[in-house]
Amino acid sequence: MDISATNNLFGNDIIDENGLMKGALALPNNWSINSSSSLSLKAPFDNMAGILNLKNDSQLEALGISSAKGFYSGLNSSFNIENLPTVLAIKKNDTLQKLGFTSNSISLSANSYYAFMVYAKAAVGSEFSIILKTATTNSEDYKFATITGDGEWHQYTLFIATGISSASVTLSLNAGSDNSSNASSTVFFTGATYTSIEEKIFEAAQEQDKQTWLTESWLVDSFDDVNSADSISSAKNFTGALIDSDAKSDSDVLVSGVI
Repeated sequence: MDISATNNLFGNDIIDENGLMKGALALPNNWSINSSSSLSLKAPFDNMAGILNLKNDSQLEALGISSAKGFYSGLNSSFNIENLPTVLAIKKNDTLQKLGFTSNSISLSANSYYAFMVYAKAAVGSEFSIILKTATTNSEDYKFATITGDGEWHQYTLFIATGISSASVTLSLNAGSDNSSNASSTVFFTGATYTSIEEKIFEAAQEQDKQTWLTESWLVDSFDDVNSADSISSAKNFTGALIDSDAKSDSDVLVSGVI
């Protein structure tokens, strides 16, 4: 399924005669921004985030791009401005640690395998992050925590194996990260997708060492979420059973649950 940040609502020119931005970069459908109040509304547009129209000279100028020619250099021929005239662009200055977008919740089936993929290119030295997060009470992050850009496009893939219950996740794409310092960063994302895969593909990914992919198993995901905050709690989606038939009550058996 394609979860790319796409939105076709563009103005012909985003900057008025006074140098003020008529409207920020179009915000993507089905994604939320983590710091909308920090977006720049006037030059020099230090903090920008949204859909960049590669055919809009004013938007390119605001992001410090002199020309869109060769923007997809290094990717195959299907990546060109005619086929993909828009990308998710995030630019921040050193007043922010992180600026980015989080997708709507995505449901994953139990006992299944998935691959989340996205292409990213960051300016040389710019730090960015890609985070897949579970939507449980005790959420877990599976992420490329801090990536340093080299000015080239790379595809990043997170391979996921779910456990005995279904899971909900969100995907976050950011300039900067929770671990990075407050520094200027510019990053572009495109082709964000996820798809179900076969077990053999997941296993093959586990056996290979590659900097641009991660493999994670959520084989006990039902125990990540509990029904109360007690020291020993019942596992969500599980029902306890009295195993000792001779016991008169639950108090006569061993205490069991999630600790």
